[in-house]
Amino acid sequence: MLRRSYIKAPLFNRLSEDQVWSTLQRGDLHPNDLMLGLLNLTSPETPDSVKQDERLQPILQRARGMICDLNAKGVSNLFIACRRLDAGDEVFWNAIFTHAEPLLTKFSPSQIINLFMHLSGHRFHNQKLLVALVNEAIFKTPEFTPKQVCLLFTTFPKFRPGPIRPLVDRLSDYLIRISRSLRPGDISIILNSLRNLDIFQSQLLNRLCVVSLDQVAYFKPQETVNTISSLAHFGVFQPVLLTRLLGAALNHAASFSSLGMALCLDALVKFEVFDRELTARFCTQALEKAAEFSCSSIANVLYALAKFDFFHHELVSRFLKLTRGKLGLLTTESISKLLYALSKFNVYDQSVMRMVCGDINRRFPSYSSPTLLCHVMDAMAKFYITNLSVIKLLSIITRQCADKFTPRESLCILHSFFTLGWYDPVLYKSLYPKVQSLKNPTPLELGSLFSSVCSLFLCLLSSLSLPFDNISTHFLLLEQLFVCNKCISIERPKWQPVTSEVRQITGLPSAAMAQVIFALRGLRHEFQQRAVVRGMIVDFALPELRVAVQMDGPKRFCHNSKRPLGKTLLKKRLLMQSQWAVASIPYHEWNSSGKHQRTFLKHLVEQASKQTLTPITHPYAVACNNAD
Repeated sequence: MLRRSYIKAPLFNRLSEDQVWSTLQRGDLHPNDLMLGLLNLTSPETPDSVKQDERLQPILQRARGMICDLNAKGVSNLFIACRRLDAGDEVFWNAIFTHAEPLLTKFSPSQIINLFMHLSGHRFHNQKLLVALVNEAIFKTPEFTPKQVCLLFTTFPKFRPGPIRPLVDRLSDYLIRISRSLRPGDISIILNSLRNLDIFQSQLLNRLCVVSLDQVAYFKPQETVNTISSLAHFGVFQPVLLTRLLGAALNHAASFSSLGMALCLDALVKFEVFDRELTARFCTQALEKAAEFSCSSIANVLYALAKFDFFHHELVSRFLKLTRGKLGLLTTESISKLLYALSKFNVYDQSVMRMVCGDINRRFPSYSSPTLLCHVMDAMAKFYITNLSVIKLLSIITRQCADKFTPRESLCILHSFFTLGWYDPVLYKSLYPKVQSLKNPTPLELGSLFSSVCSLFLCLLSSLSLPFDNISTHFLLLEQLFVCNKCISIERPKWQPVTSEVRQITGLPSAAMAQVIFALRGLRHEFQQRAVVRGMIVDFALPELRVAVQMDGPKRFCHNSKRPLGKTLLKKRLLMQSQWAVASIPYHEWNSSGKHQRTFLKHLVEQASKQTLTPITHPYAVACNNAD
């Protein structure tokens, strides 16, 4: 019988790398000793010099023939060593899996954890071994220490939730019993793993919240982020705990990573909790670490700032510069958040909008989410992006998923399409009944509905040459309700007759309005302030000349440019269609005119009064009527 020499583990730790290689080449080593020495050669980051060493293959060939002679520890050592070396073919790994399964009952908790760690993400997946390993871990759960349970949780996100769900349930019950022995780092790991697995454990989450209350002061920045984002993911709102966590985040804001800030702000959006001091601190830190932010983190931060209506001009400008040219790296969800922020802040970026249009042309089937479509269309309408091919694609996508839209989303989509002058009969018939089911619309929604209806009739007039007076007068009532800040239920309206003559609305003028009033009086033309023309409010109306004077302040332009917003251009188009000329006074030109404001206004009014007003033939109306 071949005599084998046994080498104990401490000896390998004392040997140099060359001595280990020479020892492994001996032919009288016991199989378990060979596996121990092979493990000693490797590390979590094994260098390529070891993987490519010509002496390795003969040793692996010998290990292949010794698999059946290994005990539980030997199998564990071979498994870990081969995973680190990325060695072995399918036959080799199947032999290891087959031999390891009956030995699982002899595995210690630490060996079970090592097997989980190295089985996750394995290229040769063995479902049978995983099920057996899960059952063994369930049986030995009481033997695990809290630290080992946390290590086990870190391996779970790499598996599919189904096979390991029984083990998660068993460990959750065990953690509830030993929760008082958990440290802040352990709590963070468990919550983060549950979030990645998307497994909701109500009792465990509530228990972890109770334990965390006394340990918040000891949370590290990353642990604070993991806890806040995990609770937000599961919708577990604990006001006292959240207040303490936000206080800890404020104290350690300088230590937060770019991803940590993005996750924390995203969690606050889900909780609908706005902390102005923490948000301002994060903005300051984000400016210093702007280069470290990924495109998705930038989208999350800007979306959170838009939700909180917290505009930080310098940060938004810096983030947009970093985003240009990298839009292809964004998911459609991140694009949706980015466009929502730009639309909310009235910040127009030509490069971003151009890349969005290109992205829609390339992968338009992925833009089928109602929320994404609403954000895209709202941004295009806000900045008046009249790209015919993109609008047609978005119209086709909206038709396909029309049944998914809520009444408010339907109103947003119709308003955006009509603002851009696009009338799709099929889309209109699909979405307008949902708009009619809108309960208790806000004044802003009534205004959107009114402008949508007017724009719809503008499209019809352009393509069918219908007289403008065919518009039912009840649509004009919507604008008057909007002005009076009243709401009406659309599905059961109590319409009242509305006259079409200009109606005077009193109000206190701003400083710029006072200057315009003074200049208009010098022109010796009868005018009315805040008048209603065909249901649309204009700043000043000159009935004799049929000229509407509009004082376009900063809120009617993009925040970072002199580009008019879509609603400003839509209103001008509607007024011109109703045979009213428009004299627009841009605020920046009015302020620069100085002492010559009266002359400047006289020139604008004269130019407007000389305009030849003819029905506008809008290209989109004709194009859409011919669309499939």
